[in-house]
Amino acid sequence: MALPASGQIEFRDFNLDRGVAGSAQITLAQAADVYGVSYDGSGGDPASMDEFYGLNTIFTMYDGCGRSNTNGGVCSDAANNNRTFYSDCSNIGVGCVVYTDKYPNALTGYDYVYIGGLAWIINSSNGVISELAPEQC
Repeated sequence: MALPASGQIEFRDFNLDRGVAGSAQITLAQAADVYGVSYDGSGGDPASMDEFYGLNTIFTMYDGCGRSNTNGGVCSDAANNNRTFYSDCSNIGVGCVVYTDKYPNALTGYDYVYIGGLAWIINSSNGVISELAPEQC
């Protein structure tokens, strides 16, 4: 997916480590400068969204994951579906946000997640890990 030649994109809380506090709207040229991506707005060779977000440096990918609304269900989901989730934490734990992709869309609608080899209780409305689950896989 190519970036538009002009416009704005919204950066979310996952960009705090990049010096963008909270949510902010900045121009594509400003964002390109933050990420070190060549972008002149002339319609030449714009960066891809993956390059723009610097995904490989911001997110850690976790394979073999699962999601469920029950503690026991998260283990079988991980075993049967082998989902891939992402986080801006390289060491998954309490306070980390779990994303379903790298753009970033938080994992919502579930109470438990299996990620990083452990089952966790997760806030179903914002994808933040709140504690280690009482039952492990």
